[in-house]
Amino acid sequence: MFTDIVDSTKLVESMGDEAWEGVLRWHDDALRADIENHGGEVVHTTGDGFFASFGDIGEAAACAMAMQRHLAAHRREHGFAPRVRIGLHAAEATVISGDYAGVGVHEAARVAALAEGDEILVTVSSVANVSPFPLANRRDVSLKGIAQPVRVATIEWRSSGIYPEPEIS
Repeated sequence: MFTDIVDSTKLVESMGDEAWEGVLRWHDDALRADIENHGGEVVHTTGDGFFASFGDIGEAAACAMAMQRHLAAHRREHGFAPRVRIGLHAAEATVISGDYAGVGVHEAARVAALAEGDEILVTVSSVANVSPFPLANRRDVSLKGIAQPVRVATIEWRSSGIYPEPEIS
């Protein structure tokens, strides 16, 4: 899983460093808690996002849905939460000095980069045998550095009713 705050540079420029640091601290704490609550591990932070690994794509997808719902609930209650894009891909990876490497890691990062704000974009092959995640907007995309097109879809986290909305923290 890769996450990224959309338009973070514009946000920090308009908010100023001090306010941005508070938003980023809240974001990091909230999303890190969601990752841990779903059995994931933060591999490393990416400045305004996370690279996280999960033993199970179903838990990764459930975590991504929880993250988007957490952000949406905070936005409703407090008037603002940054828009986050999330990309998911299941693949084998090699652990090197506590980090993960391999083509699958690159694919996951590229999928995340294609996601829009508030979107969870997943490779269809990753969730082919996982339910009950409702998918929409299936399409083939080209990923930078990857020879063959990859089929992706959006996980419909807003309307699935699968997981309840989180309490605001």
